[in-house]
This record gives sequence, C-alpha cells and structure tokens, in this order.
Amino acid sequence: MGKKTERIEYIHDLNTFQCADNEVYLRGVDNKGEDILLVFPANEILDWLDIEYIRGEVLKYYTNINKEK
Repeated sequence: MGKKTERIEYIHDLNTFQCADNEVYLRGVDNKGEDILLVFPANEILDWLDIEYIRGEVLKYYTNINKEK
C-alpha cells in the first residue's frame, strides 16, 4: 500500500448549511474557486465540536484584531 497523504482544504466562502437524515452538510467555495461539499455524521459533530470553546476563540481573535488597529 502506498503512503497516505493528508488533504487540507480551506473553505473560503461557507454558504450552505443543512442537517438531514443524521448528516450535516457544509457547502462553500475553496481557495481555488471550486465548489466543495463536506458531509459529516450529525451525532459525531455533536460529540466533537465544543461550540462554547469555538465561540471563545473567535471572540479572542476579534478582540486582538481590534487592539492592533
């Protein structure tokens, strides 16, 4: 078997969210201008994502940006 490579994609424009049949769909445009669709099991998203932590990190990010201006 060959070596597996990690694939990293950046969604530049997140424009669609949907949850149906225990799946979460995120659609957007990547940094190359290509459409990208990510599909996750909804129960795993709930288990893995810590929304309060993410919210706190976003607030810190924007607070630091405002301090730099």
